[in-house]
Amino acid sequence: MTAQPRFPSPYDLKSPPGSEGWQDFYPYFTLFLDELKPIDEKRFWCIFERAQDLDVPIYLHPGMPHSAAAAVYYSDYRRGDFPFLSVAWGFTAETALHAIRLVVSGVFDSFPRLKIILGHLGETIPFTLWRCDSLLEYIGGKSGFADAFREHFYLTTSGNFQQSALACAITELGIDRILFAVDYPYNSNVEGVAFVGAAPISAADKAKIFSGNAERLLGLSATGEPEHRDGTAVCTPP
Repeated sequence: MTAQPRFPSPYDLKSPPGSEGWQDFYPYFTLFLDELKPIDEKRFWCIFERAQDLDVPIYLHPGMPHSAAAAVYYSDYRRGDFPFLSVAWGFTAETALHAIRLVVSGVFDSFPRLKIILGHLGETIPFTLWRCDSLLEYIGGKSGFADAFREHFYLTTSGNFQQSALACAITELGIDRILFAVDYPYNSNVEGVAFVGAAPISAADKAKIFSGNAERLLGLSATGEPEHRDGTAVCTPP
């Protein structure tokens, strides 16, 4: 895992808001998964602690699967020299597993105000939420998975422009947990906008997806500019 928080370098997680360089931050962390190290390991919990303290969500974003996993599962099928299954399925499988491990690890018990964002309408977890919840309790003795997922996770529409998937995500998590996003260069930005526009939901709910939910979650102003948590505007990064 490579932690790439959207703060100025060096990434000093202990520097208080308002210190030098903080005027240019966007209000979220992004964790890119590109090594065979589960992010629920205790050594990474300082990131979750800091995100909770700052009241900012963490966007859990996929990267290329680890070379060992890619060699076993994805390297056989290529377009040119590119193992395309690593993107078509590897991104989803890797990110969903990390998200599930976060819940099972108890990180949300330690940090009950922690918020996580997943792309691609939840990396298939909403569709399998009942099954994960049931089997984790029946086999693993871990209860409350579905409740924890609904409480701590937000989903974006990036790169999953399927109306049935959106309907499933809304059913399982509620409209207030869905954020608009695109997945360029893998998908068309125009298609992403049209997808939400065509959804069989109310105009008010579309407005929540397009902007309202992000403004609330990320502390954005009505103009889309990031704000400090005290409501004062900050500079937009280049």
